Amino acid sequence: MTTLRRFSLPALAAVLLLSCCGTMAAAAGERIPITVFSPTAPENGVPPGWNLELRHGRPEIRIEGPEPAGPNPLRKPGSFGPGEAQATVRTAQRCLHLTSDGESSFGISRNMKVNPKEYPYLSWKWAASRLPDGGDIRRRATDDQAAQIYVVFTPTGFPHALTAPLLGYIWDTECPKGTTGRSAHPLAGRVRYIVLRNKTDRLGQWIEEKRNIYEDYRRLFKDINGGEPPEVVGVTFFINSHNTGSRAESRFCEAYFSKN
Repeated sequence: MTTLRRFSLPALAAVLLLSCCGTMAAAAGERIPITVFSPTAPENGVPPGWNLELRHGRPEIRIEGPEPAGPNPLRKPGSFGPGEAQATVRTAQRCLHLTSDGESSFGISRNMKVNPKEYPYLSWKWAASRLPDGGDIRRRATDDQAAQIYVVFTPTGFPHALTAPLLGYIWDTECPKGTTGRSAHPLAGRVRYIVLRNKTDRLGQWIEEKRNIYEDYRRLFKDINGGEPPEVVGVTFFINSHNTGSRAESRFCEAYFSKN
C-alpha cells in the first residue's frame, strides 16, 4: 500500500518511514536487487512495494522500459529547453523516471535489510536530463538536485528521525565532484553525502556507478560508533527543484547491492 506523508526534510521523511515500518529481509545471493519494478500499473505513480516520500508539490513518477530508448516520453522531439536532454541509452530493466517542477520535492523509498559488511557494494545506473538552475547542495537556499540516492541505516538512538545515518550519493549542478559534507538543514547532521556528478557531466546519457558503502560510511561517519556501519534498512531515490524554483529530471535503473 502506498503511504503518503509530509515532513520538513526529504531525508528525514525516509528515516521516519523506514524506522516506523517493518523492513523486508533481502534474499541471500551474490546480488540483492533494488530497482525491481512490477509491470503492474503504479498506484498514484508509486510502484508496488515502494513508498512515496513527498515534501513539496506534486510528484511526477513513471516506470519505463525495458529499453526506454528514443525521445523523452514526456516531450515531443525538438521541444527540449535550455539545459535539457533526452536519455537515449537502452536498459535491460524497467527504470524509474522522476520529473520535478519549481514547487516539487519528492522521491520513493523501499524498505530492505542488508548487511553492509556482507554486501558492501552498491551499483546503479542513472541519467540526468535536466539539472536545477544553480542547484548547490552546500547551501540550504540552493539545495536542489536532479538525482539523489540515500542508503538508510539503522537508527543508533532515539528519536529515530534524528539518529538514523543516511549516506547520500548526489548528482548536483554547481557543487564540485568529490565534495563530501553534511546536510545544510538544521537537525540533519547524520545526513551526509558524496557528490559524484554535476553539470560537467553529459546530460541524457546513462552513467554506471559502483560504490563501497561500507568504506564510504566509515569515512563519513567516524564520529558515530567509531565509523562501524549498522544494518541497512532502506534505500531512497529523490529529486527536488523547489528551492531554486526551476525544473529537474532524472532516471534510475539496475540498482543492486553485491558482495564484490
